[in-house]
Amino acid sequence: YDVSNSSGAAGNFIDAECTQLVDSFIYNKTPLVTAPSGSRQIQPPLSGNYTIGVTGDFPTLTQALGSLSSLGAVGPVTFSLIDANYPSEVFPINITSYPGMSSVNALTIRPDASASNVLIQNTNISSGVFVVNGAKYVTIDGRPGGLGTTRGLHLVNFALANFPVVS
Repeated sequence: YDVSNSSGAAGNFIDAECTQLVDSFIYNKTPLVTAPSGSRQIQPPLSGNYTIGVTGDFPTLTQALGSLSSLGAVGPVTFSLIDANYPSEVFPINITSYPGMSSVNALTIRPDASASNVLIQNTNISSGVFVVNGAKYVTIDGRPGGLGTTRGLHLVNFALANFPVVS
């Protein structure tokens, strides 16, 4: 199945059998399911600022990082935390390598400029909050909007053993 540039633009929907996906970026993929039911939205690699929270671009960091791992990046990516807390996270929050990962396409996680007291509280007693696994060029910046010296991100770990907050 050949999706032309006019119908294969990001945001469009397709419904077809697919045995290989070749896009205009640098990623070629073979789908695990070649005849899925229903339509799918075409999503480009990530680049820019994405809000994380109930009303954001992604409801959780877990989902945002999953999209980054599968879609990759073609520019710097910032995940801005907009909620006061994140009770729906799956711990540990895994930060893995992603297609396009480089010093130019770096990942930053930080509170949004409008968020002053963000809490990520791990309730899993057998892990840390974040696990960095194969990823490089990752910054967890506690300053709202990445500016000033105010600490606006609080990471709390209730693990029973000596699990670090970030490992």
